[in-house]
Amino acid sequence: MKKLAFTLVLLTFVALMSSTVYADKYELGADVAIKVQYFRFTDSTLGDLNLDNGIYVGIEAYKQLFVPNLYFGVEAGWAGANSSLSSINGELLLNNIDIDVNYVPIEFNAKYVIPIQPGLKLSLGGGFSYNYFKMNVDYYGLSANADDWVFGGQFFAALDYQFCTNAFLGIEAKYQLTENLNLHTSGGSFSSDTSADNFRVGLNLGYRF
Repeated sequence: MKKLAFTLVLLTFVALMSSTVYADKYELGADVAIKVQYFRFTDSTLGDLNLDNGIYVGIEAYKQLFVPNLYFGVEAGWAGANSSLSSINGELLLNNIDIDVNYVPIEFNAKYVIPIQPGLKLSLGGGFSYNYFKMNVDYYGLSANADDWVFGGQFFAALDYQFCTNAFLGIEAKYQLTENLNLHTSGGSFSSDTSADNFRVGLNLGYRF
């Protein structure tokens, strides 16, 4: 499934690079945006721990290069999720297990901007990423941490509207795939079949230069 998704991303880029979509005379060359989005880990293991829902905040910056509507940029952000488990596999616990996850994606993306009408633009893109995952577990006052850096890739679609001279408001949906986690603790490390794959959807507020 992951190989198929990455293949689709690659084919999308080939199609976009060869596209003859017309240049937008209103495009000035760069944009910066902040994001507040719903965030969901899609791996079933994290779902079983009730860690599948959270919030993402981030910032991105893009610069137009090579052809009029092709942009390259970076994005960094933070997502958090937490849960309090009272049972595991149907067995009640004497005390809840509190779990917190912090996730920091660092992305390098390309996007192709397709003007729909003056002020309204559709963006399609994707890229690769290096992402930090950290989990903290508390039980009966005892605490343990595990973390890892994983490579990943993502693809996305966004629609934004320029509501005044240079400012725009948009919506975006993104899916990110990652390697499986190899969690490191103070006592060593262990590999897993769990990934940090995630889905995000929400609002962007930006400024176009």
